[in-house]
Amino acid sequence: MQLCCVLPALEAAGGLEPARHIFGICGMGDVVFRRLAHRYGLRLLDHEADIGGRFAAFCRMSACYCQRFWPDATLKLSAPARVKTSPPCLRMTQMDHAAAQGAALQYAHMQAGRMVSVLMLLC
Repeated sequence: MQLCCVLPALEAAGGLEPARHIFGICGMGDVVFRRLAHRYGLRLLDHEADIGGRFAAFCRMSACYCQRFWPDATLKLSAPARVKTSPPCLRMTQMDHAAAQGAALQYAHMQAGRMVSVLMLLC
């Protein structure tokens, strides 16, 4: 999910190569993320098999980030036209910030009862 936000951000930043900026953790076998990673030349770490299916983490740091930059994420996700601009120090709208997009997407899925990805906040 976050990859769908990061790839356009890298392109918008001057065509930065995804393989130099992204790595992932993925299950072994024919997994959609593994196919995408191969397509873009991303480095992958394999996670252990049989750990209970997909694993997810909406950690406190990610929640804090989402609340700080997207305090009413549910409302803004349902009405993207009302997204306000981010703090002046970022000098971009929240939808232009890949980490904010990833946090918002993860939060929306969590609210719907779907834990579908691992969200790591690295900044």
